[in-house]
Amino acid sequence: MARSVAGAAPGRTNRRFLIIAILFASLSGALFYAWMASQNGGGGGGSVSAGSQQVVVAKTVIRQRTEITADMLELKSIPTNAVVAGGFTTLADVIGKTAKLPIEANQQVVLSSVVDTTGASDALALVIPSLRRAYAISSSQVTTAGGLILPGDYVDIYWICCEDGAILAKTVVQNIQVAAIAQNIVNAGPVAGSTGTGIEGDPVSVGQEEAAPEAVTITLLVTPEQAHLLLIAEQSGPLRVALRGVNDTAIAPDTDLFTSTLELLPLEVLQALPQELWPDSYRPQ
Repeated sequence: MARSVAGAAPGRTNRRFLIIAILFASLSGALFYAWMASQNGGGGGGSVSAGSQQVVVAKTVIRQRTEITADMLELKSIPTNAVVAGGFTTLADVIGKTAKLPIEANQQVVLSSVVDTTGASDALALVIPSLRRAYAISSSQVTTAGGLILPGDYVDIYWICCEDGAILAKTVVQNIQVAAIAQNIVNAGPVAGSTGTGIEGDPVSVGQEEAAPEAVTITLLVTPEQAHLLLIAEQSGPLRVALRGVNDTAIAPDTDLFTSTLELLPLEVLQALPQELWPDSYRPQ
């Protein structure tokens, strides 16, 4: 009898392990099913569930300065945790606005990438951002890249010193937006009137402007400090304007802002020449 009782104990232990294994398998299956349901939006055939949201995305690439139309957009359901801050949820809120930045295909359209230009005005004061000034310099085909610079473009301004002989070139300001060429003002919505303390974003040029090679002024959007530099520079030497490419916002370090004639005509080369061949600015006074 004792032998039969002792032999039954291992059987009961095995049954307990079997029951525990079945319970763990059932729990794992339930958890896996719940996870799959959450990944598939609840199995509702693509319908929007509590874990997803419809947002506006670009159907194709939208170039900057382009007015956005309905055929460029579509609604897409994405997980709620993937929604970008400032994203649009209805097509009507985006159609008619202008792309401030390039928008890639399938990229969410957000408030910071578009601008409303429906209130575009011919008044220059309405497109000057807060804490900026509209500063005009003399213009010609020589100084403005052959007269091909347009309102809304970005430029660098170079100063050549001095009027009695070019001995130094300096970049005075970099990546400055052109507000107007002669009387042709950048076509953009009003941007003035910020209640904050920071400088607002620049106006976004829309449409295709025509070049004005005979324009005599070019108006720039600068800070007061940059206006001071330009004012002083104009008194001692000519200015030149260099056009930047689209999306080129790089700022050169201070060490690259100066170039002297010694780099074009090294002193050791100059000393080997008779003084009669020296440029006037190099000759002893």
